[in-house]
Parts: sequence; structure tokens; C-alpha cells
Amino acid sequence: MLIGGGGETGAETADFLAEYGHAITVLEMKSAIVEEMQYVHRMALLERLARNKVEIITGATVRRFVDGGVICERGGGRETLAGFDDVVLAMGAVAYNPLGDALKDKVAEIHVIGDAVKARSAKEANEEASRVAVAV
Repeated sequence: MLIGGGGETGAETADFLAEYGHAITVLEMKSAIVEEMQYVHRMALLERLARNKVEIITGATVRRFVDGGVICERGGGRETLAGFDDVVLAMGAVAYNPLGDALKDKVAEIHVIGDAVKARSAKEANEEASRVAVAV
């Protein structure tokens, strides 16, 4: 199984699936995976991925998905990674807030928080929610 994206979502998905015996390859465009994760948690996750023989390919940018794999650029060249039955995409997130727009003229006050403002970690969204709750 190929997981496109080595952020928290992709790496934790790889961890979960590898624990159930799936052969996993994580493809990440940055030079390392889960760079944004807290150090202690990151080290524990990387140890589990290594123990479960998860292949981690960094510095690779996806250019095109093909039957059973992907064509990517890495180290100045193009290469095809093939032999995957499944592909999981964990390649970034964007803010999404259709409810805020739909309600803005129907209620007196709206507080938009979390990924509706900007895609980010659950920790950041929880901190923002706490600040809004105290202010209200």
C-alpha cells in the first residue's frame, strides 16, 4: 500500500495499517516525515514505523498516479514506484467553511474555529476553541 504524504495524518495512517500487517510505503516531498510532531511522539512513531518495516521515501514529489503506482520526481530525476494494490492520499488540507457563510445573515454572532479557518493540527484547533469559549 502506498501512502502519499508523510505528515501526521499519513504517518499515523501508515502506523495503524502496518500494525495490522500491511506492507506500507510512505512517499513524502519534504526531507523528513512528521516534522511538525512533538519530538517525543515523533520518535515513538518513527520507532514503530521502523519496527513494522514501513518504507519511507522522502524528497519525492508526485507527478502522476498510474495503474498500481505513481510517477514521482526525486533527486533530480523521475522514477516510477509500482506494485501497489491501494493508494491512500494524505497530501495536505485546506480550510473548509460552508456553514459559516450559510449562517452569517441568520444569527447574531458566529465564531469560526479550527479547520474552518485554516487547516492545522487538532491541538491548535482545541487551543483556539478554548480561547473562544472563554471569550464568549
